[in-house]
Amino acid sequence: MPENSPAIQNFWNQLAQVKRKSIDSRDLVHWNQMKSSSFSSKSAWNACRVHYPKVPWLKAIWLTGNIPRQAFVTWSSVLDCLPISDQIRKRNVLVSAGCCLCDSSMESVNHLFFNCLFSSSIRESSMKMMNLSSRPPSSMGVTTLASWVANNLNYMGLLLFCSSIYNIWRERNRRKFASKARSVNEVTHVVLKDATELLMLNQHSRREADFLVMDRANTVFDVH
Repeated sequence: MPENSPAIQNFWNQLAQVKRKSIDSRDLVHWNQMKSSSFSSKSAWNACRVHYPKVPWLKAIWLTGNIPRQAFVTWSSVLDCLPISDQIRKRNVLVSAGCCLCDSSMESVNHLFFNCLFSSSIRESSMKMMNLSSRPPSSMGVTTLASWVANNLNYMGLLLFCSSIYNIWRERNRRKFASKARSVNEVTHVVLKDATELLMLNQHSRREADFLVMDRANTVFDVH
């Protein structure tokens, strides 16, 4: 900022008007963002950042004990920030527009999660195997779906949601860049394995209802 800018001049004018209580008094640093006047990095961040209301899908992604990479991919999908074909084509890059999972529709974030026959089969199979009775309405966009998940599923359901998106995204990339494909059952197995292992790692802080689901997972995977 230039030294002769109006903001700088205004600062010096205000500083000159400050009156000291006594010539012998010492200057004190006062942090007015805290009642105690003591500085903290948290209060500094809260003072300078832009505050927004909490999004309704918050709990579906940033939940305690979630795997960071799975949370990040899920978060990116909800914000439509994944490098999916329809987004890449908007930048005038020529890529295949079709979905490599079902080969029957154009690829977009809402198609991939979970309006694609392949991905919807994974979601339904994993929820059925974990005895989760709640089912979201069909043809939801991923952002609306995340809000529904946050308000209607238990901890295991939240883990399955993130694990499903992450592993479907991995399967999509395997097919795109490595020409390797797995079946619905194989991907579903990985989804369930990730979610149940994570649940067992966090079992000390989960509700009794989730322990019953974990017992079901042990039966599915024959975990001893």
